[in-house]
Amino acid sequence: MRVAAPFDGRGTCFIEMGVASAALVDGDFYAAPEPRVSIAEPDAAHAAEKRLFESERLERWFGR
Repeated sequence: MRVAAPFDGRGTCFIEMGVASAALVDGDFYAAPEPRVSIAEPDAAHAAEKRLFESERLERWFGR
């Protein structure tokens, strides 16, 4: 069994802005002196990345 590495405070997520557009949010929540977060402009490429991420997770978690 593989042991997961401890959470390093970094994370990425998508904010859907409609059917064909999404923004990409990237954060370093353990950064000092305060967390750093950036938000990339919404676009179709991020929406495509979001759909791919979702389909990969569904396949991995549920075999779909």
